[in-house]
Amino acid sequence: MTRIDMNRRRRGGGAWQWLTIGLIVGFGCGAIVLLAGLTLGVLQLTPDGASVAALPSQTPMVVTATPDPNAAPAVAERTVVVVVTATPDTSLISTLPPEQAMVFPTDTLAPVASPTPTTQAANLPAPTDTPGGVGDLAAPVAASVGGIPPQLLAVASQLVPVEGGTFQMGTNINEVAEAVRQCLDQGGACQTSYADDSLPARNVTVGSFLVERTEVTYAQYIAFLNFLRTQGRDHTNGCGTTTAQRCVDTLRENTLSYINVDPASYDITLDFVANTPVVFVTWHGADAYCRAIGRRLPTEAEWERAARGPSNFLYPWGNGFVAENANTIGNPTPANAPVAVDQFLAGASGFGVLNMAGNVSEWTADWYGATYYSLPGNENNPAGPLSGIDRVVRGGSYADRPFFSRSVHRLNRAPDQRLPYLGFRCAADADSAGAATAAGGAIAPTALPANPGASSPLDVPAFSVTGTVDPLSLGALSTSAPAAGPTLPPAPTPVP
Repeated sequence: MTRIDMNRRRRGGGAWQWLTIGLIVGFGCGAIVLLAGLTLGVLQLTPDGASVAALPSQTPMVVTATPDPNAAPAVAERTVVVVVTATPDTSLISTLPPEQAMVFPTDTLAPVASPTPTTQAANLPAPTDTPGGVGDLAAPVAASVGGIPPQLLAVASQLVPVEGGTFQMGTNINEVAEAVRQCLDQGGACQTSYADDSLPARNVTVGSFLVERTEVTYAQYIAFLNFLRTQGRDHTNGCGTTTAQRCVDTLRENTLSYINVDPASYDITLDFVANTPVVFVTWHGADAYCRAIGRRLPTEAEWERAARGPSNFLYPWGNGFVAENANTIGNPTPANAPVAVDQFLAGASGFGVLNMAGNVSEWTADWYGATYYSLPGNENNPAGPLSGIDRVVRGGSYADRPFFSRSVHRLNRAPDQRLPYLGFRCAADADSAGAATAAGGAIAPTALPANPGASSPLDVPAFSVTGTVDPLSLGALSTSAPAAGPTLPPAPTPVP
């Protein structure tokens, strides 16, 4: 054999040797890894390959609320994943209702016992933000189980019945022109355009209802504020529908207020004002008070019906202004401030309701719409627009001339306004809880004869009708101080 053949044989034999050694080492390493996996539990020997399903997965499975109908029950149960974190993700939580989310300040309140759960009395409106509605936040001030809270029932005003029917609501341009002429003769600065939201006159039908004979007084409202305290609320947050709203101003916020507040209770600063109308009260504060005694604010149509009486007069007592019948500018002995709610008996309406002209203007339930009278479909128990910015105010005040105290005249104010000449009275359905438990019960109507000097509106040429103006910006207010007696809030400053 040659040397070349011997070298080839040697190289071929060495390759097989190295291959054999590599296989032995490879099998040995694999066996070691397998034994280690079995020992540590990483690997399981199963003949059906089910270990794949048992292995942990780094990719979470998404499970919908409705299970896959094609999945076997065992598989569906096994694949449900519940993730628990230390801090909940608040972005996934629905917004709480206002009554649960609202935190009421109580740092100024004396400690009180946990309020007794309350419920709304029968026949109270359902919670809503529509005019006259109860609303969520107002529920704790509604009548408690079994009737009206006794401390409020004891002071609630007497109700008088108002017969329902069809009457002419609003005014006409001839009557407005005559009212403007009289205003100018008295030294005022009235214009026919100030009455354009009361046009046109139209026939409106309302059902029978009850209305308080007098305006709500300080004494009555103090009782309400102290009742709020028992509910864990106060005048700053105790009123409103879906949000906490101020009820009224106290001395803490307004130096002209007669309401004093301390950690224990509310009271009045001067006893002589107890029977005068509460003022600096918001619409929310008026609405909440009425509901607390099982009543409500009157609609604008109800207010005008009660003021005009069964004879549909322009003023509560007749069609001509009688200065002695109302606390307005022009009265021979002007008070220049609100007076007791049971004064001016001769100025009562045909249904026996007092001070519906002058003394203080009054909140009504309705949202204000400047053109609401011209819209069709609001002739039967109208309740005003469904929404708005301002609420309707009626009746004029001690700070107004007779033009603004006519039973047909309309004003509008923001619901949170607090004014020294603005108060309210309540109304009730004839079969409501507030009527059934009214202090003193409903009284028979006291129809007073019209003043002999009353005159009908005159026929005068029509004037142009544009715009609506706040009468208190017209320079028609008296600024003289009272001749005697305790200091009273001054009338609003007139504009030259």
